[in-house]
Amino acid sequence: MTGHQQLRPVSLRISVTDRCQLRCVYCMPLTGVPKLAPSEILTFEEIVRFVHAMQERFDLRKVRITGGEPLVRHGIVDLVAMLAELGLPDLALTTNGQFLAEQAPALQRAGLRRVNVNLASINPETYQAITRGGDLNRTLAGIRAALNAGLSPVKINVVVLRGLNDGEVADLAHLGLALGCHVRFLELMPIGCAKAEFHERFVSSAEVRGKLDEMFRLVPVGAIHGDNNTTASHGRALSFSLRSQEAYYRGVGPKAPACAEAASAGRPRTARRAVPTKRSCCITYDAQYNGRGPALRSPAQPDAGGSSRNFFAVDSQGLSGTVGFISSETKPFCAGCTRLRLTSTGKLIGCLAHGQGVMIREFLRKDTSEALQTVQNLAANEINGKRLRTSFDSALAMVSVGG
Repeated sequence: MTGHQQLRPVSLRISVTDRCQLRCVYCMPLTGVPKLAPSEILTFEEIVRFVHAMQERFDLRKVRITGGEPLVRHGIVDLVAMLAELGLPDLALTTNGQFLAEQAPALQRAGLRRVNVNLASINPETYQAITRGGDLNRTLAGIRAALNAGLSPVKINVVVLRGLNDGEVADLAHLGLALGCHVRFLELMPIGCAKAEFHERFVSSAEVRGKLDEMFRLVPVGAIHGDNNTTASHGRALSFSLRSQEAYYRGVGPKAPACAEAASAGRPRTARRAVPTKRSCCITYDAQYNGRGPALRSPAQPDAGGSSRNFFAVDSQGLSGTVGFISSETKPFCAGCTRLRLTSTGKLIGCLAHGQGVMIREFLRKDTSEALQTVQNLAANEINGKRLRTSFDSALAMVSVGG
């Protein structure tokens, strides 16, 4: 049997730690999670052994490194290099961004292709309240460092929470698009510590889109690839706008002579621009790229089985890019799900909603052909056991399953 012929494509989310310096209200209990002994955590060699086994059996499309917070794991750059040597089609990492500014260049050199950054708010007080200790400036610096390092695309993930950050969605979209990032708005999931306040905090993707519709013209990404004249005109207009914004943020467009002059003088270019909203307020941000600023990137079609519904977005000022909606509650994507999760302790989980999974650590530590074949068979069982969910039965904290 060949996995490419008889099994669906597979993407992996691999948690390298359940440690995190933050205590986000939807992810980790305020008191943290029980500390694990070092012997309970998979080594880098065991993680690579697992990924290689998946490559041999399945059509492995993507590997995403997660946590906890993966950048707190000592030697994480070494693991990225080890995985990159396997020739993976897509190697990514999800982070809270607090340590990203320091590590982005090394991660890129090691072979990391792209990064997802969780950004709870652009208000420092709200950000600190949601993350329970995070520094907004560190995360914003991490996003800029990732862009400057050439990681592409940089995706900004926003879990929308009623009464906390739901009033910021338009401003978060503006900021992300201005930086050249793909902004994705996630529905809260009733898992772990988020269960207690789920009904109070939940905001649907439809509600978020309604807020964005007031500020942006949204066109489904797939619609731009049609053949009708209307679609073609949308594509031309959006493409022109993207090129204009690229020139603006690179300091070579007609809107930004000050930036161009600074660059020609050998000084770092800093563009400051207020983004207007219909609430008669604005946000101001720095886009400092030191002469190597990233262009706004045209989005690609979502991968088969992908969870994000993506849209081109253009505001009244011509700012453009993409936004996405991950609607795990109101539009579940179980039918096309190709994900497997490996926890830092070696549990293989096929469905985040149920989360029982199967422990494979002992087989990864044997490093025999029989043991690795067992791992492959157990993975096949998890994939083939995927089904439409009716509820979240998992009692695990999100930080423990590498969401």
